[in-house]
Amino acid sequence: GVISPLTQGTLTLLDREFNILATTTDAMTGQADTISMDAATSGIAALDTGTYNLIAVTVDSEGNTSPPDTASFEIFDLPFDANYPTIYMLGEFTDGWGGPPEERSKWEFELIAANTWFLDSTEIDGQWKISVNSDFGDTDPNNEDWGDPDCTGSMISNLDPDRPDNTNTPADCVSPAVYNITFNDETFNYVLEEVILLESNVDDLFLLGSFNNFEGDAFTFRLIGDNTWELTNMALAPGEVFKFGASPDLMGPLYGASAVDTVAALFGGNIVAPGAGVYTITFNDADLTYSLTKTGDLALSGGFYALNSDMFIVGTFNGFNIGDPTATMTLVDDFTWERQGVTFVDSDRFLFIADGDFDPKWGDGGCDGVAELGGNDTECSFVGTLDVTFNDRDLKYTVE
Repeated sequence: GVISPLTQGTLTLLDREFNILATTTDAMTGQADTISMDAATSGIAALDTGTYNLIAVTVDSEGNTSPPDTASFEIFDLPFDANYPTIYMLGEFTDGWGGPPEERSKWEFELIAANTWFLDSTEIDGQWKISVNSDFGDTDPNNEDWGDPDCTGSMISNLDPDRPDNTNTPADCVSPAVYNITFNDETFNYVLEEVILLESNVDDLFLLGSFNNFEGDAFTFRLIGDNTWELTNMALAPGEVFKFGASPDLMGPLYGASAVDTVAALFGGNIVAPGAGVYTITFNDADLTYSLTKTGDLALSGGFYALNSDMFIVGTFNGFNIGDPTATMTLVDDFTWERQGVTFVDSDRFLFIADGDFDPKWGDGGCDGVAELGGNDTECSFVGTLDVTFNDRDLKYTVE
């Protein structure tokens, strides 16, 4: 528009294969102007995840048409705001800046908050970068990656025109070790936290008992010191029994009761819960000693125990209102709450909440049948008048 003013512009939306999805034409004036495509009328708001293209063409007052200006963008579904769909660690230690496709997931960051990505327990030993894609070899020239050549804690993008020739993070920025890594895709700042490796005789430890049919990973210990494992906030009802397992499926070593109290034995008998309550449980995989420390009491209603004194199911079907008659759940077995006759339509969302407010709350954004504390609304396409149960100990729920 420098030689002659603009009169008209056309914006066209296309899919990845350049099939036209929508187009809009509007008047333009002056040497520079803006044209917009309305989401409500063009269908943009209903686009699925994927890659799309935009083509802009302008016409000036003398009838000259500009060359098409093409740009692409991606729609992705993430639990928090972010500027990129994925983030990966790449370095000399990731099987040569990429590695086999089946192994790349172990270097993929998790989005844990707005623009905040996290990768735990990764060994850094050599040069490295952070990248949108999982392998430099299978990316297009526009892939963005970041490095910290000056070891400042703030990374430089490879797309920055003022970048140095080599943007790799040098090997001598940190000592070779295992680190937890946090990266902000807005500021490009990152933090490395060294992980202190602890000794243990088993890779994992699970509490297996009558409460989970002696299988599953719902009650997983964490290693808090050399050979010392801990499980907090474990609710036990009277008469329940358990063992310590090195695997969640009874295939690994099992440690149970022995002739000496608080000392387990390999393949020993069932350990009996000391009584109703909430416990912190510790286990030492070297000398096999264990302890149960009571930290709280259980609620009791109708002869059944639970972690919470009440429970509600709230959702779009009752306005997320605990005062609605459809919200109150009834304790029908130890730790198992039930609400019969909830009517769902395909777009309904819901949460489980306790204590009459939204703290704590549980949701299952991943639709895997297990709710998460503080999780996103459950939206799993349930349809019909259905009965709902929720276990406030293992967080499993049913809708049937």
